[in-house]
Amino acid sequence: MCSSDLTVTNKVSQNLHAELWLHHLGKNTYCGDGSTVAGARLVRAFLENAGVDKDDFVFFDGSGLSGHDLVTPRATARLLQYASTQPWFADWKKTLPVGGEDGSLISRFGKAALKDHVFAKTGTLGEARALSGYLEGASGKTVIFSIMVGNHRPQTNEDRDVMDKVVAAIAAAN
Repeated sequence: MCSSDLTVTNKVSQNLHAELWLHHLGKNTYCGDGSTVAGARLVRAFLENAGVDKDDFVFFDGSGLSGHDLVTPRATARLLQYASTQPWFADWKKTLPVGGEDGSLISRFGKAALKDHVFAKTGTLGEARALSGYLEGASGKTVIFSIMVGNHRPQTNEDRDVMDKVVAAIAAAN
C-alpha cells in the first residue's frame, strides 16, 4: 500500500481502501492467501508488539465496520503513542485529517486555537463515534487523546460537539 492510499483511507475514511489493505497484508504473510483472517492475524501481532493489551481489541475486518470489532480508547491511545516513537511517524501523521483543513475534520476545529493543531482520525458506526489522535496544546506540547461515544441520541451531533469541547479543553489546559 502506498502513502497515497493511506492518505485516502485516513483523510476521508475510505473503508474500501482499509479492507483492501488488510487483504494485501494477508497476501504477503501467513501462507500468502490474502484472506481477512491472515491480515487480521498480522495486525494483531503488530499491535501486541506495539504494547497494546491483547484484551483491548478484536478485529474482524480492516475498516472497523463489523459489528464484532471492538477496541478500547486505551488501546488506541497506546498505538498512537507507539507510532509517535517510530521513524515513519512524520510521514504517517501527514495522512491524518487536520482540524479545520481537510478530510473528515475540514468542518471541525476551525477556530484559531485548534485550526491546524488537531491531527485525528474519526470513526462512525451506527450510533457510535470516535475521535482519536494528536493535539498540539497552547503550550506547544503534543497530547494524545482517544474519545469514544456509544448510544448517543440518533440523528444528532450532540456527542460530536461534546467531543470537540473536550479536545478544546485539553488544548487550553496544555
